[in-house]
Amino acid sequence: MARLGALPSPESFRLLVAIRNRIAHSYPDDPGRQAANSNAAYETVPDLLAAHEGVRRYLERRLPEG
Repeated sequence: MARLGALPSPESFRLLVAIRNRIAHSYPDDPGRQAANSNAAYETVPDLLAAHEGVRRYLERRLPEG
């Protein structure tokens, strides 16, 4: 998607995926780690919104109006 111009940065998207995986597949008993995972997810919200907007714009250009 980055090569097509749909994502602002492949590195930031990889980070989003890594954080998502930590939250979805890791259930730490340590509240500090839970808080760190939640904070990391919160900090990437602007990158997530930018990725969504890039994909949305890409699809608008590619899909026929109808």
